[in-house]
Amino acid sequence: MHLAERRHPTERLLKMSRPLRDIYAALFLDCPSGISLLSENVLRAADVVIVPLVPTPLSVRMLIQLRDFVVSEGWSDVTLLPFFSMVDRRRALHQELIASAREQFPTMLATEVPYSSQIERMSVRRAPLPACAPKSDPARIYGALWAEIRACLEAAPRPAVAAANKPLPRE
Repeated sequence: MHLAERRHPTERLLKMSRPLRDIYAALFLDCPSGISLLSENVLRAADVVIVPLVPTPLSVRMLIQLRDFVVSEGWSDVTLLPFFSMVDRRRALHQELIASAREQFPTMLATEVPYSSQIERMSVRRAPLPACAPKSDPARIYGALWAEIRACLEAAPRPAVAAANKPLPRE
């Protein structure tokens, strides 16, 4: 509602985040999937959008719509970095959707987060993996995911990262 009440509502978050570019090497914003005024603001302000996908037809369709929206808006400076989460490689549908999506999206990250009750519990607890489990499989997978994201960011530095002239945060 705050955004809708402002002039140029789709640029509000971009204007608010500009001063932070001189202070922080990376700013992470979270928003629900779908195209809304909030997500449009996040997309407008972002250099890179990390998109978690459950391997379902609906999730892949959402990614296609997101890509098409970014293209239709002419935001060629926004990079989408999708990755699969809650993957069950025993399921044929998951295997088919992942293979198909990888063909359509060259920026798809290689790291896949498997279905895991440990990971599901993080959302129930609303907290990350316990500090006492840094060597657990889920912790290693998320470490690999962050390393891959970091490599993508460093391979093609974005204006926000270059302007800050700071290294990205470590795992």
